[in-house]
Amino acid sequence: MAILRNPTSRAYSHYHMERRKGLEELSFEEAIDAESGRLDGEAERLLADDDYRSPAYCHRSYLARGIYADQLERWTAFFPLNQILILKAEDLRTATGATLRTTLEFLGVPDCELKLDRVRNAGEYLPMRAATRARLTEYFEPHNRRLYEMLDVKPLWE
Repeated sequence: MAILRNPTSRAYSHYHMERRKGLEELSFEEAIDAESGRLDGEAERLLADDDYRSPAYCHRSYLARGIYADQLERWTAFFPLNQILILKAEDLRTATGATLRTTLEFLGVPDCELKLDRVRNAGEYLPMRAATRARLTEYFEPHNRRLYEMLDVKPLWE
């Protein structure tokens, strides 16, 4: 199962989580500008060494982790795409019951009543600057297009 969130929103949420944990000192804009240098060589090392753990990739990959097509390509080397349930994170919030029923059906688990009483791990922060959102939307556009082609779906995010 892969739960995909709008990558622009995912990046901003990830950034604020790292700020709350005291692991990020830069502004969001500075952090995304610094990301390629901070992660230089990390993806290659992660792919080459199963035992390598990268704190930099874990904590500072605001943009890289939103390039879902790359991640799914790695998974489809081991599992056919039809064995991976792709869900939108936004649907978990707006259509929780239906999304969970889809998940149970995909897993072959009988439908059951689930207690869905609260949102967990929600953070609060100021909205992203409009110029930054536009910049990231443009950045992710070719990556999202590749994802939509891979999944043969209409755009998941506007």
